[in-house]
Amino acid sequence: MIQSVSKNVAKARRIYPGHGARAAGEGREVSVLVLLMVGVFGLTMLHDEIVAELVERGWLSGLRAETWEVLLCAVLFLIWSFLMLRLVTCLNTARDSRAENTSTGD
Repeated sequence: MIQSVSKNVAKARRIYPGHGARAAGEGREVSVLVLLMVGVFGLTMLHDEIVAELVERGWLSGLRAETWEVLLCAVLFLIWSFLMLRLVTCLNTARDSRAENTSTGD
């Protein structure tokens, strides 16, 4: 009796990272895409500091620091655009699959 209670208490203390069904399929992909977009946003906010640090360390020419900032922003914008398009595609796929499941009665 005491052993079964202690096993139930041990099971109750486990921490699970959310509902398993939400981490499957499009849910996981959407989560990863949103996290990547947050990272790209953070890099965009710090692009001038990143270029200044690279110039200070001698990796980039100081005469062209503004050009490097613009190029870095352009690359980050392209990455952001790709992530946004992938997110929209993923959400459309999830919506279409949900509509198919509800129309078939599943």
